[in-house]
Amino acid sequence: MHDPDVQREMQIDAEREEDWVQDQLDRLWAAYGSECPWTDAQNSSEEEEAVMPLSVESAEALDIPESAFNSDGLAVLMVPGGRYGGDWSVTFVGPDDVKFGKIFTAAGRSKQELLNDPRYPYLAAETAFIWLVGQAREQGWRVVSWECFNDQYGEDERPYFCLARAIVASEKFTPAPGAAYADELTLDEAMGYIQNAAQHGEQ
Repeated sequence: MHDPDVQREMQIDAEREEDWVQDQLDRLWAAYGSECPWTDAQNSSEEEEAVMPLSVESAEALDIPESAFNSDGLAVLMVPGGRYGGDWSVTFVGPDDVKFGKIFTAAGRSKQELLNDPRYPYLAAETAFIWLVGQAREQGWRVVSWECFNDQYGEDERPYFCLARAIVASEKFTPAPGAAYADELTLDEAMGYIQNAAQHGEQ
């Protein structure tokens, strides 16, 4: 039988984590929500079929109402995720904290190894990006920007949370000539790994 005191403590911890994620989400909306960072990348490669880093066990389909897109056909989404155990739940949130979709991952047999892997939160963000691109394409939309904010978490929180910001474009969006957008880039480019490595002086 489960100890009721332990269950209550786990519920309290989960609620505290959810409040912390919401606080971070509010701060990021205030700092970044109105900005639309466009990439000037000129050298995009042909996109290959993306493989999910983590299995998506279940999902709530992407549903962005027309009212969420601005006059240029752009909608800004914050993408917070957390794990209260081994697997991740990642939510796609619009203005006023309206939920536009959600995924639940499953690591399967490799879960125990991943729990101690510092890349585990990044695998969750990568999975969210790939899922979002697929969902957007099914509706004739595009993912034109993706920024991962995982490195903004402290050392103690980082294994348990992931966070990103996406900009989804509807059919009203007009691509800029010569620009390369997130859904045209390799996964490493879209996640910022290549750029970040250069910024940190890795040779």
